[in-house]
Amino acid sequence: MEYYDEYLFDGENILIGRVGAHCGNVHYVKGLAWVTNNSFRAILRCENRVHTPYLAHVLRRLDLNKFARGSAQPSISFSKIKDIKINLFGFEQQVELSLWFDALEASLQQLASDLEKHVKTLQELVDVSITEKCVII
Repeated sequence: MEYYDEYLFDGENILIGRVGAHCGNVHYVKGLAWVTNNSFRAILRCENRVHTPYLAHVLRRLDLNKFARGSAQPSISFSKIKDIKINLFGFEQQVELSLWFDALEASLQQLASDLEKHVKTLQELVDVSITEKCVII
């Protein structure tokens, strides 16, 4: 909504939405970051054993939103996600898998974009077809 001219963290961070309809969303952020209490920040204790982008991919696949409680303003408590166990591959494999996930996500985004264009084109063709067939003379 707005920008803040200071930052709390620098470097690679994993942020997890804590409050709202999209709580549980996982974001990998590189660079300067300022986070409110509406998010969790994952703190890696073994940075040399965990490739941060890979961990972000894994956490996204866990669908953390399923831990949300509440209906009007759903939220996730730290106690619900703090003990999640994740088996990790070796560091080099994490890097390779992270690049593979990135490529898959890029392909998925391209497919979604292409599908949206085709649906729009189809709708335009249907609209033109209906308009041309319904002309009353």
